[in-house]
Amino acid sequence: MSKVTGVDCSRRIRQYQVGGSDIETVLPLAIEAKTGYRISVAKALDQAESNALEGELPFVWVKQNRKGTSPSRYIVINEEHFIPMLVEYLRNWVIRTGEIEQDFLNKDLN
Repeated sequence: MSKVTGVDCSRRIRQYQVGGSDIETVLPLAIEAKTGYRISVAKALDQAESNALEGELPFVWVKQNRKGTSPSRYIVINEEHFIPMLVEYLRNWVIRTGEIEQDFLNKDLN
């Protein structure tokens, strides 16, 4: 995750003893990391939500192993957290698109 975000992150080795998220980071995230062939996504998401502190976004980072093929990686997030992020993203996209269109219309095309 450090490579993706540019922010230091580390796996909590004894997380099962002290509680909290699987990944320690300064980001406001409660990350539950799961790897395997059969993963109970609902159970893992429940665990992430119960470990989340006030203001942290709970999600599950899944690496599902498959026999004979490369593992598949997924991020699982509860709909109640995803929808507001999607709406904000689309709102910003509409604003940016409108600005680009306005810049285009304002240019002298000659």
